Amino acid sequence: MTLLQNKVAIVTGCSSGIGLATTKLFIDFGARVFGIDISHFPSPSPLPASRSAGFHFHQTDLLQPTSVADAVASCIAKFRPNIDVLANVAGIMDNYECADSITDATWERVMGINVTVPMRLMRAVLVQGGMKERRSGSLQVPPPYLLIITSWIRSPG
Repeated sequence: MTLLQNKVAIVTGCSSGIGLATTKLFIDFGARVFGIDISHFPSPSPLPASRSAGFHFHQTDLLQPTSVADAVASCIAKFRPNIDVLANVAGIMDNYECADSITDATWERVMGINVTVPMRLMRAVLVQGGMKERRSGSLQVPPPYLLIITSWIRSPG
């Protein structure tokens, strides 16, 4: 299928779960995918050999100060000056800790991965990736309220 033929997509969390499924789907639709994850990409590759040339894996911790700008610059250098799709799929949970017992460090990491990193990536692809200038592109982000309610749901009361 050619729905995304020659479009450049960044997919976070590409090494497993929904991120890997999104990567496979985008590749099946003809996109060139720049996959980002903190974890190693599976070996052997779960991607179809006939389409693996359209995939590039970039391992990084997106919470680090320059990692988002570096990743977007690497994507542009690898594929072309424009980014067409950003799929913010990476996310983490807080182990269902109750609001009265979750540590600040855990909360800050959850909020960093689930809220701050997607915002930084959107900002970077809008400017560096050319979406704003072209007035074209797709930003795919889970609804924020789904990302922050885990501890709230478990709160006593």
